[in-house]
Amino acid sequence: MKTSMLISCLAAMSAIVSCSSDDGIVRQEWTGEQIASTWTYAHQDTSTVKAFHVEDGILYITTRANTMDRPKLFTPQVYIDGEYSWKTYVPMVAPGDRTSVGSWIYCDDHHEIDFECGWGNDEARASVGAGEGDLVACMTCQDFPNTSTYAKIKPGWHEFGITLELVNGNYKVHWTIDRVEQKCIQTQFGPEEAVFRIFVSVENLMFIGTHIASQDNTGAYEWVKFKGNTI
Repeated sequence: MKTSMLISCLAAMSAIVSCSSDDGIVRQEWTGEQIASTWTYAHQDTSTVKAFHVEDGILYITTRANTMDRPKLFTPQVYIDGEYSWKTYVPMVAPGDRTSVGSWIYCDDHHEIDFECGWGNDEARASVGAGEGDLVACMTCQDFPNTSTYAKIKPGWHEFGITLELVNGNYKVHWTIDRVEQKCIQTQFGPEEAVFRIFVSVENLMFIGTHIASQDNTGAYEWVKFKGNTI
C-alpha cells in the first residue's frame, strides 16, 4: 500500500492542459518522454539517486539490489470515471525478488486501484499455476471493498487497463490485460469520495516476493493514456 505522504506533494503542482473534443470527453496520451518531463517524481525511500531515464522515447525506472527503493511518477491532474491504460514492460526478475512494476491510480490509502506485477509469493504463484518463466499480476482495490486477485503473465510488454464506470454514483472497476478482462468489481465509492492521479512505478515491495531483491530490476513504459472525465 502506498502511504499518504504522497498527498503532501500535490499542493504545489500545476495542472497540465487536457485535450478534449466537442463531446466533452477528455482524451490524453503521454509518451515515456512526456511522463518523465511533465509528471511528478516521488520516492518513498532514502535513495539520493534519480531512478528513471528516457531512451528512444521509452521511460525506464530502476530499483537497486538489496534496497527497498520505491520510485514512482504521477500526474499533476486528477481524473474520475473513464479508461486508464498503460503500455508497460515487466522484466523477468530473479525468483523470489521483491520487485513490482506498477500501473495504477491513487487518491489516498483507502482509494487506490492497482496492477502490481512481479514474481509473487508462494501462495500467489500457486493460486494461478505459475511455473518457470511466469510472473504474476496482482489486481487490487485497497478498500470499499478490499480485494486482491492474481493473474499469470509472461515477462515482456503488456497493455494494462483499468476502466471506471459509474453505476448508481459509485465506480464499477474493470481490470484488463492485453485488452482481455481479468476482473470486475462494484465499489462502494464514487467521484464524491475519490478522484485519481495516474501512476507508474517500479518498487521493491514486501508482498510481491519472498526476499529482498537480489539484482537491479528495470521496468519500462512506452505510453500512458486516459479517456474519460476529469474535474
